[in-house]
Amino acid sequence: MHLRTPDRTARVRVRARHRELRHRLGRRRRDEYSLVERTADRELLPMAESLGLGAALWSPLGGGLLTGKYRSSAEGRLSDLGMVIHTESTGQKTAVVDTVLAISEETGVTPAQVAVAWVRERAARSVATLVPIIGPRSLSQLDSYLGALDV
Repeated sequence: MHLRTPDRTARVRVRARHRELRHRLGRRRRDEYSLVERTADRELLPMAESLGLGAALWSPLGGGLLTGKYRSSAEGRLSDLGMVIHTESTGQKTAVVDTVLAISEETGVTPAQVAVAWVRERAARSVATLVPIIGPRSLSQLDSYLGALDV
C-alpha cells in the first residue's frame, strides 16, 4: 500500500507526461519548412520553443521550386521522380520565388544558398534547436548547400 499526497502525485504525473511528450515529439518531429511552406510557423515551432524541443526541417528549397529551375525546365524531381513538391500555384509562391531570385542576383549567390541561408537564420533566432535536412543528389548541389554557410 502506498501513501501519496495529491499534490506530489499530480506533480509526478505532469513531469512524467512532459518527459514522454518530449521523447516522442523530439524523435518524430520532422516537418517541411521553407520560404514557400511555412505552416510550421503557426504551431510546430512555437510548441517546440515553449517545450524545449527540437525540430528537423526538411525541404528548405521547397522541392527545388526556390531554385527557379522549374521556370526554364522540368528537370529535377519532376523528371527524375515524376513528382514535384511545390509549383508556382499561387501568386504568393510566385512572389517568393521572384524575391529569392532577385536577392540571389543582387548578392551574387545561388537561389539555393539564399533559401538555405533563410532557414539557417530562422534557426539561429529560435530558442529551440532547428536542424535543416538537406538532400543533395549531386556534388554540385552539395556545394551549393554548403555555400549557404557563408551567406
